Amino acid sequence: MRAWADDLAEVASFGTTKEQENERAALTALIDYVVETTCDSQSSIGRDGADDLRRSLSAAVLSA
Repeated sequence: MRAWADDLAEVASFGTTKEQENERAALTALIDYVVETTCDSQSSIGRDGADDLRRSLSAAVLSA
C-alpha cells in the first residue's frame, strides 16, 4: 500500500513539474512577444536594449 501511495505522490509531483514547465514556457513566450512588440514600436531600443529588456522581464517574472 505504501508503494502505491509513493507512486501516486510521484505522479502528482510529475504533473506539478509539467505544469510549471508549461507555465514557464508560456511566460517566456509572452516576454518574447512583449520585447519584440516594444522593439518594433521603439526603433531606438536596438538589439542590446531588447536583450536587456528581455533579461529584466525574465528576472522579474520567472523568479517570482
